[in-house]
Amino acid sequence: MWCPNCGEKLEDDSVFCPECGARVQEELDSEFGCEEPEKKMNMPLMIVAAIVVCSLLLGVGAYFFVSGSRSSEKKKEPARQEIVEDETKTDDQEGKDTDAGEQDDEAGEADSRETAVILADIISTPAGTDPYVKLGVASAAATSVIDQEGHDNSAAMVLDGRDETSWQEGVPGNGVGEGLTFRFDRECKVKYMAFKLGNWRTEDYYWQNNRPKILEIRTDNSTSLILFPDAKTEHWVGFSEPCPTSEIQLTIKEIYPGSSAKWNDTCIAGIEIYGSTQ
Repeated sequence: MWCPNCGEKLEDDSVFCPECGARVQEELDSEFGCEEPEKKMNMPLMIVAAIVVCSLLLGVGAYFFVSGSRSSEKKKEPARQEIVEDETKTDDQEGKDTDAGEQDDEAGEADSRETAVILADIISTPAGTDPYVKLGVASAAATSVIDQEGHDNSAAMVLDGRDETSWQEGVPGNGVGEGLTFRFDRECKVKYMAFKLGNWRTEDYYWQNNRPKILEIRTDNSTSLILFPDAKTEHWVGFSEPCPTSEIQLTIKEIYPGSSAKWNDTCIAGIEIYGSTQ
């Protein structure tokens, strides 16, 4: 071998160069790589160790990833179920609310039908009364009747169809507050009433006696005040819709005074009632 420092030829087992004194063995080891085999032997072990560590890490990561995914799925399933249940409850609640709303609407319509205001008022003479018919009255009563010899002035006289007879009230004064009551034998639906107000026996009697000016018409389902013109003609009153009732009450609220100084009685010559019994 040769000295790496001065190039002197040396024995193979020389440790120092006899020429320059340099230590030859360490240099040779370093030069020729005496430690290389040991390093080469350690590299595979390191590679294997690194592979093992990476495998362990990958295994642990995969375990936690799979566990986390399963846990997430378990957590999500109840949420979906809760959503479905909530939707079902919402649908059921909407159905209940709809039913309740429909019931309220039906109840409101029934209340409005029950509380509908039926009014009566003066109308023109109708061309006909169809489909309504003249109703029969089971009984007629008056709050008072004048006692006049030779004449029947009771409440029934307004229903006999004769112009020469009439009901005449019999209290002192002009008759305001007096009235008639007509009862049916069943509930009827009244649509029209026709009035001949005053004493129609003669033209003079008409103007000499008091005539109703305002009448209150009361039924089981309505109350109306009717203002009549002062004329010897048949006046018609119509209800806004057929009025269910079992009786009709008439009360004198105001009068047209007659011209006679000796007569202060208010008279009604005739009344007809039209409606249906169904």
